[in-house]
Amino acid sequence: MKKYLIAIVDDDPDDQEIFNAAFTENYDNIEIVSFSGGTEFLDYLNASEKLPNIVVTDMRMPLLSGNDVIEQMKNNPRTNHIPVVILTGQGSDLERDKAMALGAVYFFLKPVNIIDYSILTDRIVEKMNQNLS
Repeated sequence: MKKYLIAIVDDDPDDQEIFNAAFTENYDNIEIVSFSGGTEFLDYLNASEKLPNIVVTDMRMPLLSGNDVIEQMKNNPRTNHIPVVILTGQGSDLERDKAMALGAVYFFLKPVNIIDYSILTDRIVEKMNQNLS
Protein backbone atom coordinates (compact mmCIF):
# COMPACT_ATOMS: atom_id res chain seq x y z
CA MET A 1 0.00 0.00 0.00
CA LYS A 2 1.38 3.40 -0.98
CA LYS A 3 2.20 5.82 1.82
CA TYR A 4 1.00 9.41 1.49
CA LEU A 5 2.62 12.42 3.09
CA ILE A 6 0.38 15.19 4.40
CA ALA A 7 1.83 18.47 5.64
CA ILE A 8 -0.06 20.30 8.39
CA VAL A 9 0.84 23.99 8.75
CA ASP A 10 -0.74 25.57 11.83
CA ASP A 11 0.55 27.83 14.58
CA ASP A 12 -1.72 26.11 17.14
CA PRO A 13 -0.08 22.90 18.45
CA ASP A 14 -3.46 21.60 19.71
CA ASP A 15 -4.93 21.81 16.21
CA GLN A 16 -1.86 20.03 14.83
CA GLU A 17 -2.26 17.25 17.38
CA ILE A 18 -6.00 16.78 16.77
CA PHE A 19 -5.53 16.70 13.02
CA ASN A 20 -2.64 14.26 13.31
CA ALA A 21 -4.78 11.96 15.48
CA ALA A 22 -7.76 12.15 13.11
CA PHE A 23 -5.61 11.17 10.14
CA THR A 24 -3.53 8.46 11.79
CA GLU A 25 -6.48 6.81 13.58
CA ASN A 26 -8.39 6.43 10.32
CA TYR A 27 -5.62 5.78 7.79
CA ASP A 28 -2.64 3.41 8.03
CA ASN A 29 -1.04 4.72 4.85
CA ILE A 30 -0.68 8.37 5.86
CA GLU A 31 2.38 10.04 7.32
CA ILE A 32 2.00 13.51 8.83
CA VAL A 33 4.62 16.24 9.01
CA SER A 34 3.66 19.31 11.04
CA PHE A 35 4.94 22.87 10.93
CA SER A 36 4.22 25.78 13.25
CA GLY A 37 4.21 28.38 10.49
CA GLY A 38 4.49 29.15 6.82
CA THR A 39 8.17 30.10 6.91
CA GLU A 40 9.16 26.81 8.56
CA PHE A 41 7.07 24.88 6.02
CA LEU A 42 8.47 26.69 2.97
CA ASP A 43 12.01 26.10 4.27
CA TYR A 44 11.14 22.39 4.49
CA LEU A 45 9.83 22.38 0.90
CA ASN A 46 13.03 23.98 -0.35
CA ALA A 47 15.28 21.53 1.52
CA SER A 48 13.37 18.25 1.29
CA GLU A 49 13.52 15.73 -1.50
CA LYS A 50 10.18 14.22 -0.43
CA LEU A 51 7.29 16.58 -1.12
CA PRO A 52 3.88 16.23 0.53
CA ASN A 53 0.97 14.85 -1.46
CA ILE A 54 -1.30 17.52 0.00
CA VAL A 55 -0.91 20.52 2.32
CA VAL A 56 -3.41 21.53 4.99
CA THR A 57 -2.69 25.04 6.24
CA ASP A 58 -4.25 27.47 8.65
CA MET A 59 -5.28 30.77 7.11
CA ARG A 60 -4.28 33.15 9.89
CA MET A 61 -0.74 32.69 11.14
CA PRO A 62 2.05 35.08 12.13
CA LEU A 63 4.55 36.10 9.43
CA LEU A 64 3.05 34.16 6.50
CA SER A 65 -0.68 33.53 6.08
CA GLY A 66 -2.19 30.51 4.39
CA ASN A 67 -2.63 32.65 1.27
CA ASP A 68 1.07 33.56 1.37
CA VAL A 69 1.92 29.85 1.53
CA ILE A 70 -0.34 29.08 -1.46
CA GLU A 71 1.09 31.96 -3.47
CA GLN A 72 4.69 30.90 -2.89
CA MET A 73 3.91 27.25 -3.63
CA LYS A 74 2.03 28.05 -6.85
CA ASN A 75 4.89 30.30 -8.05
CA ASN A 76 7.41 27.47 -7.62
CA PRO A 77 7.48 24.89 -10.47
CA ARG A 78 8.62 22.23 -7.99
CA THR A 79 5.55 22.66 -5.75
CA ASN A 80 2.83 24.22 -7.91
CA HIS A 81 1.12 20.84 -8.45
CA ILE A 82 0.58 20.11 -4.74
CA PRO A 83 -3.04 20.59 -3.63
CA VAL A 84 -3.54 23.00 -0.73
CA VAL A 85 -6.45 22.95 1.72
CA ILE A 86 -7.11 26.03 3.83
CA LEU A 87 -8.46 25.69 7.38
CA THR A 88 -9.43 28.64 9.47
CA GLY A 89 -11.05 29.31 12.82
CA GLN A 90 -13.03 32.11 11.24
CA GLY A 91 -13.17 33.15 7.65
CA SER A 92 -15.07 35.51 5.42
CA ASP A 93 -16.35 34.94 1.90
CA LEU A 94 -13.68 37.37 0.72
CA GLU A 95 -10.91 35.29 2.35
CA ARG A 96 -12.34 32.11 0.85
CA ASP A 97 -12.62 33.64 -2.61
CA LYS A 98 -9.04 34.92 -2.47
CA ALA A 99 -7.68 31.55 -1.30
CA MET A 100 -9.55 29.71 -4.04
CA ALA A 101 -8.36 32.22 -6.66
CA LEU A 102 -4.77 31.63 -5.52
CA GLY A 103 -5.18 27.88 -5.98
CA ALA A 104 -6.62 26.33 -2.81
CA VAL A 105 -8.65 23.20 -3.55
CA TYR A 106 -10.79 23.51 -0.40
CA PHE A 107 -11.51 26.17 2.22
CA PHE A 108 -12.95 24.88 5.52
CA LEU A 109 -13.77 26.28 8.92
CA LYS A 110 -11.92 24.34 11.60
CA PRO A 111 -14.05 21.58 13.10
CA VAL A 112 -15.12 21.85 16.72
CA ASN A 113 -15.00 18.15 17.66
CA ILE A 114 -13.11 14.99 16.75
CA ILE A 115 -16.03 13.55 14.75
CA ASP A 116 -16.04 16.61 12.50
CA TYR A 117 -12.25 16.34 12.17
CA SER A 118 -12.68 12.72 11.03
CA ILE A 119 -15.25 13.77 8.42
CA LEU A 120 -12.92 16.51 7.23
CA THR A 121 -9.95 14.15 6.99
CA ASP A 122 -12.06 11.81 4.85
CA ARG A 123 -12.82 14.68 2.46
CA ILE A 124 -9.16 15.70 2.31
CA VAL A 125 -8.03 12.13 1.58
CA GLU A 126 -10.72 11.86 -1.10
CA LYS A 127 -9.41 15.06 -2.73
CA MET A 128 -5.83 13.82 -2.48
CA ASN A 129 -6.77 10.54 -4.15
CA GLN A 130 -8.55 12.42 -6.97
CA ASN A 131 -5.45 14.51 -7.62
CA LEU A 132 -3.20 11.45 -7.65
CA SER A 133 -5.39 9.42 -10.02
